[in-house]
Amino acid sequence: MVCILLYRNTKFNKYYKALPERKHSSQQLIDTIVSWEKVYSSYIKQVELQALDQARGNYTSRLDLRYESVTGILSIPNSSWDNESNMWHSAGEETSWKLISSSIATLTESNLSRLTTDAYIELGTNKSFFISLRPSVNKLVSVFPIIPIATGDLLRIFVGKIQFSEHYNTTQFILGPIPHLWLDYSQVTGTLN
Repeated sequence: MVCILLYRNTKFNKYYKALPERKHSSQQLIDTIVSWEKVYSSYIKQVELQALDQARGNYTSRLDLRYESVTGILSIPNSSWDNESNMWHSAGEETSWKLISSSIATLTESNLSRLTTDAYIELGTNKSFFISLRPSVNKLVSVFPIIPIATGDLLRIFVGKIQFSEHYNTTQFILGPIPHLWLDYSQVTGTLN
């Protein structure tokens, strides 16, 4: 079975209209689309598998870990891969933060709720469908979008353990909006990590 995903936009319509109306113009268009399929088939297949995973309720994006070219570089145990949740390191730290903080969370929904809601809104800022990991130079892995990305687009969730402490891991952390609040991603990882 052969699958062809054809995304029609104004650029494609202009291309189609510019084709000369000759006897073989239809075949020329088919040949062009087949040539695109040879270049983009792996990306199209990955988008298709991602859509199937998400339709089943799996938003972890573990699909990237099925590619030997990616897993050979990352060396991350499957159990450490989580793209959908950020939990507190401890209940005590969460309680301490709530007691002294007047900060209000800008997003009260869970990460999974954010991913699923955004997938169906008209703005279409959830581009996580179209993000994959690809081998890059110097034996590194890069986050690779196959569509244009704009400011404010959601690519995935940066995952880890939320901590509220004076002590933090200086190599694998992201500072929060207030002192001593940070995200430790040394034990958990995902697409953006």
